[in-house]
Amino acid sequence: MQQSSLFCGVDPGFSGALCALSVDGRFARVWHMPVKHQNFRSLDLVGLTEIVSEIAALPVVKVGLENPTTRPGEGAERCFRFGRGIGNIEMAFEMASIPYVLIAPNLWKGRLGIPGKIDDPLSHEATRYFDGHFPQHSRLIRGSRGGIQDGVLDAFLICSFLIQEYILPVGHKGGPHSPKFKGLLPSE
Repeated sequence: MQQSSLFCGVDPGFSGALCALSVDGRFARVWHMPVKHQNFRSLDLVGLTEIVSEIAALPVVKVGLENPTTRPGEGAERCFRFGRGIGNIEMAFEMASIPYVLIAPNLWKGRLGIPGKIDDPLSHEATRYFDGHFPQHSRLIRGSRGGIQDGVLDAFLICSFLIQEYILPVGHKGGPHSPKFKGLLPSE
């Protein structure tokens, strides 16, 4: 696996993002989730297709798409729109022939030692993890007023999870021989 290989993390929400990150952490590129406003918010499918085309031109090894479940109290209409959005994102990657894997939030957060939204609603631990591992990219997760852009932060951290699962030597968390991901890494 070359150091120039990239992994792509996707936080699928309307305030989500897509992030491509090199294995060595030096290169990072972020795209904010394209959203259009009609009578309601929805993904801008043309914008999404353009982003996925840009990703297809990069040496991306694997895409990790966060696949959360519904939580108690969430409305059916909101859940339906969110699920439709994830399906649209999957289709965009399928049509571009880019391999991806669906990842539950509790899996990637657990492997990185980051608590979930209920235990850390302001993402303090996630931000601390990010700042400890990717300080050179700090400006990418912060908005114009310095606040954390949660979708961008999560997309970065999904990349970090993928790198741990696919690249780290056996004996570390995950690693290329992790039984959960066996066979997902393209042959080198």
